[in-house]
Amino acid sequence: MPVRLPVSGGGPPPEPPPYGGLGHGGWARGRTFLELVEQFPGARTELEAAFAGTAADDTNRAFFAACRRRVRILALVDLDAFESRLQLAQVERLCTWSRTLWMRAFVLRENVDLRRLFPSSEYPLFVFFGDDGREFARWGPRPRALQEEEAAAVALTGAEREALRQRFHDRSRGRDLALEVQELLAAHGV
Repeated sequence: MPVRLPVSGGGPPPEPPPYGGLGHGGWARGRTFLELVEQFPGARTELEAAFAGTAADDTNRAFFAACRRRVRILALVDLDAFESRLQLAQVERLCTWSRTLWMRAFVLRENVDLRRLFPSSEYPLFVFFGDDGREFARWGPRPRALQEEEAAAVALTGAEREALRQRFHDRSRGRDLALEVQELLAAHGV
């Protein structure tokens, strides 16, 4: 005779499935950084250069290495946008300094549902989930210091704004991003 398991009818769970409603299987739609590099060869050189060029001081690296709590990072990226590609590579570099940070990249044009679920006026957007499956922070589309520079420089043309952003990123090489991600993780107790 087959074993019968008790069934309890408690209704639907009190909150959406783990990790922003994606559930565990939904993360499989995302790509690792290496998969993204391989599947989008037109962006490969730029992504690899941005990854290799990411800078951080010893204090930042030590912080990421000391992280003990697991964190999943959902990266919503527009591969047609320079900053999206650059910052995706920089966040991936931060993840390599830690044994507990885990990122999956979701390309906007392929994941319209995620764009609706995590709306932003600009991308990239990085959504951080703790080990309990709950979102605890979002970061993007650019570091605060760059946003402040843009706010101080009024009436920029599109080309001038892009030049300002390029100069900032050349100077920062991901240091500002690393510091801000470190602040988010520290506030969560990672």
